[in-house]
Amino acid sequence: MRRDIPADKALTGQIVRHLERLPDGVALNSENDTGQRMTCKVGQVLLTVPPRQALQHIQFTPALPSAMTAQWQQSATWMAPHAKYLAVYDRPFWR
Repeated sequence: MRRDIPADKALTGQIVRHLERLPDGVALNSENDTGQRMTCKVGQVLLTVPPRQALQHIQFTPALPSAMTAQWQQSATWMAPHAKYLAVYDRPFWR
């Protein structure tokens, strides 16, 4: 998907804080890791975080429908209960 987006249209390193539906698109408010805020108007938004995290970290205007919010709150945060660990050993002792 990223290959299909022109480099001058891709913006990374931003934390989305607020999404506001407008009559002709979406106002997206974000900030970078130094706290610098920006707003841009976009046609669409694709959320790639688990729904529960979106609800916890992003303000939606207007508020999302209560049925959707309830469903998102019930959605599992995938892999949350699983440990992620990588171990590197000098020699393969298990052989």
